[in-house]
Amino acid sequence: MNMVPVRDPVTNIVFSAEMEDVETVIVNGKVVLEAGEVLGLGDRAGSLYAELQAMAEQLWSRIEGEDRLGRTIDELAPLMFEPWSDTADDGI
Repeated sequence: MNMVPVRDPVTNIVFSAEMEDVETVIVNGKVVLEAGEVLGLGDRAGSLYAELQAMAEQLWSRIEGEDRLGRTIDELAPLMFEPWSDTADDGI
């Protein structure tokens, strides 16, 4: 139901799809995602996710110098919430 109504299927997938909408992915005849799990990662999943996050953060830190209008990552992709910090003084 989260994918209806459909005007543009690609837009619906990009903006409305949820993880639960994809169960199996086959690439060049090889199953790479089955029952919602990426196959072949095993115990490496956690370190892979951390590496991907670190790479993205490095890329985001360079956006301002690369954008032809000089925009920052916060201007191009604003955060919905302020970053969380366990060291914040919230009076508790």
